[in-house]
Amino acid sequence: VSKDSLVYVASNDIERNILVFKMSTDSVISTEYRMVTGADSIYAIDIDQNGRVYVTKPGTNGTDGKILVFKGISEDANWAGTHNSTPLYEIVVPNGLDLRGVTVNKEGTLIYVSDYTNKFVKCFTGSPSTGYTLYNGFSYTFTDQPMASNGIDTIFPGPIGLTYMNEKNLVMLSCAQMFRLGVAYEYSKV
Repeated sequence: VSKDSLVYVASNDIERNILVFKMSTDSVISTEYRMVTGADSIYAIDIDQNGRVYVTKPGTNGTDGKILVFKGISEDANWAGTHNSTPLYEIVVPNGLDLRGVTVNKEGTLIYVSDYTNKFVKCFTGSPSTGYTLYNGFSYTFTDQPMASNGIDTIFPGPIGLTYMNEKNLVMLSCAQMFRLGVAYEYSKV
């Protein structure tokens, strides 16, 4: 939820829209705001303090995934007009096959992204006006593969959701196994 009580949703409808809703005191209300991403699919989403919107486009057909950065509603009338704008910036995530999480700091100068298939979290530094580069000072690979309680199956979780706590300079990561019934329900971790 943004500071103006707007809720942004990455939707895999036919146009792969970023949908925007408004929180009232007791309900969620539709708005005229939305943005067509033009991506094959989109997954995670976050907003910085300036209203810029960051959304992940998982890699497809052997191409690297991307983080798309869009101008915010106050800077781009197309959120309520044609609903179609070129992203302000696109970050190609090297070896990004299955981007599932994204989080940014308040200023939009630090971006963290998770890849479920490759089990990594990467960090990019920069800004939408100057561009972003991969920050090699941060590296995280998720390696947990616990045995299920039945003693037979291994659970293969991966990194999914991310959030950044500005006040403490902490990144929090949620991990689980996706698209598997049964023993996968035995595992989830933050």
